[in-house]
Amino acid sequence: MKVLIIGLGYAGQRFLNAFSELNLGRANAPCDKIETICVNRSPVRGAIPVHADVATTLKKYKPDIVVVSVSDGEHYSVLQQLQGYRGFVICEKPLINCSDDLLRIGTSMQRTIGFGMDMVERYSEITQALRNYVYDHDLTLSRAHFIWGKDRINDHRRTSGAVSEIIHSLDLIEYVMGNAAHLEFGHSVGTYSDFSISGSSILDSLYIGAKLNKAVVTGYSSFVNIVRQRTVDFVFNRPDGTNVYAHAVYDTPYWDYDQLTIRDPDRPDDPPLVEITTDNGTSRMGTPTIAKLTRLVRAAVDYTENRIQPEIPFCDLDNSLRLQQLLNRMEQEAVSVGTYRIRGSRSPADPSTLSPEILG
Repeated sequence: MKVLIIGLGYAGQRFLNAFSELNLGRANAPCDKIETICVNRSPVRGAIPVHADVATTLKKYKPDIVVVSVSDGEHYSVLQQLQGYRGFVICEKPLINCSDDLLRIGTSMQRTIGFGMDMVERYSEITQALRNYVYDHDLTLSRAHFIWGKDRINDHRRTSGAVSEIIHSLDLIEYVMGNAAHLEFGHSVGTYSDFSISGSSILDSLYIGAKLNKAVVTGYSSFVNIVRQRTVDFVFNRPDGTNVYAHAVYDTPYWDYDQLTIRDPDRPDDPPLVEITTDNGTSRMGTPTIAKLTRLVRAAVDYTENRIQPEIPFCDLDNSLRLQQLLNRMEQEAVSVGTYRIRGSRSPADPSTLSPEILG
């Protein structure tokens, strides 16, 4: 099996590590080794051969899977170059920028055998446990609220702004409630600043209101949070009309350490109905931050090789296009509360000096 990774920045390196992790498990198995090919603008340290041209590399190596892990603003160009590609595509989020032609991307990806956007928090054990609990107990959503933020002030990586962060929580809420549940946009309020090297007026924070069927969904997402903060709160209704509360925390205090508590608010002294903590630590390679990502790439490999349907559904092309439409409305219709200066005179941090925890 051949895998082409386009873009070897922080995200691309994580994908490279995840596929290397899979290779460790395939060493004594009756299946082919995963050969990784990379396209990047400049050479990278290490023994990995790097190519400079997407079209030539596609033609020469005929990869089974292509990973699009370039910067946000380059997704559109790379996905266009994949028009007619017949393998499986994994794309970093968000799909494209607000100003890009969404219809054209939908057309470009029509001939792929499969597509999955990197909605990595789907692959947490707590997400699956919550989704199963909702289904098993026939719960309906009454209210959901999220806070999803991190510090990317002076970050060296280019970004499309807060829409690249908020997409995780939007997908999580829809996913927990089932594939037929789609958010309806209500309103958004945004703040712009020079926090990023991408420009002097990039959307750094976004507050949104939406509906999911009859439920109200609110949330705040930001790239200027001082600490990483990823929480989602749910109020569910049982068939008998009583409530159930669920509190989900992701990547706290460190990456892949997730926590879920489900409780009955009418019985505050009782033990939680469900209490789960996942501590994946590092991989067999000793690499942090890739436990959930490895589950995604394993599912993509299994589907590509043997058409094994994934236990956790991919955020496929239809869902990716629909989520992008939602992001576009949030950005285009956001009421701006102003543009501010944040970065000051400090230069962007050198990525080689930063840990995965800081970058993640």
